[in-house]
Amino acid sequence: MGAARDFLSLTNRKSLPLFNPLVMPTGHVVNNNQPKTKNSSKSIKWDPTAEQLHNAIMWIIIVWNTSPRPNSPLFKINSELEQYPSSKPYDYKIKAVNTMIKNGNHGSTLTNSINRLKNSNNIRQTVCDFNLLTKQLHNLKDKNGNTLPSITSWF
Repeated sequence: MGAARDFLSLTNRKSLPLFNPLVMPTGHVVNNNQPKTKNSSKSIKWDPTAEQLHNAIMWIIIVWNTSPRPNSPLFKINSELEQYPSSKPYDYKIKAVNTMIKNGNHGSTLTNSINRLKNSNNIRQTVCDFNLLTKQLHNLKDKNGNTLPSITSWF
């Protein structure tokens, strides 16, 4: 912890945000040792679609029990989301994550995988909602503004 704190201090970065899908009891406070800076009182304002895509990526890591390799497409997309949280993600990023779920989740949607985990865990519903991602997949347009055939959502 000390080395990590020193590294973050030397690089002038805040600590990494926690992704906690579990419902916490009322009054429970999680301290992830965020350093106190003049901007620490400002909370990150996520674009709703970007937040859903970020949550989907975090769920992929949990469900598949893996960590994205540096320079992998999943790692790059997640890094860009965290760097620009208030920007709506480009369609190609949503399509790419959707394809990763399709190819890597053994024929199951991400929501179905999460629902299996809900059987033994008290999971917050807000981190399991991917309606904006699905809607964006269904409303894709080509360069000329013509609606593309609907893509099956694996979210």
